[in-house]
Amino acid sequence: MSDESAATSRPQPASVKPAQPLRTLGDLRRQLGTPAPRELASARRFRAVWADLQANERVGEALARRPRNAGPLNSHALVLQLVSSLQATSPAYLRRVVDLVETMGWLERASERPTTAARKKATSAAARRRR
Repeated sequence: MSDESAATSRPQPASVKPAQPLRTLGDLRRQLGTPAPRELASARRFRAVWADLQANERVGEALARRPRNAGPLNSHALVLQLVSSLQATSPAYLRRVVDLVETMGWLERASERPTTAARKKATSAAARRRR
């Protein structure tokens, strides 16, 4: 096999734009069929420890904001009771529960935004009609 035929059979790297070097590198890796690099064990351990620290910090902040006169069926008080007991028994499960509760809170806030924006739009449209 000549050098020319070997050079033409391999995919040639495209010109790299400064903003996308990693994307281009990943595309080239997929074209060549090389496997994805494995994550370092130390990076995996660091990510796990960091997630535990963040979860504990969020739990501490939430416990500090506990309502004083919450009733027995207050959802905020029930979640805080669950979180405080999980913190003592299973930190790994606590991390998953904290992520779940934060996701549910984010979804709730995201679903409220269009309603608020729609109200503001309707109010401004009504004010324009009155002029």
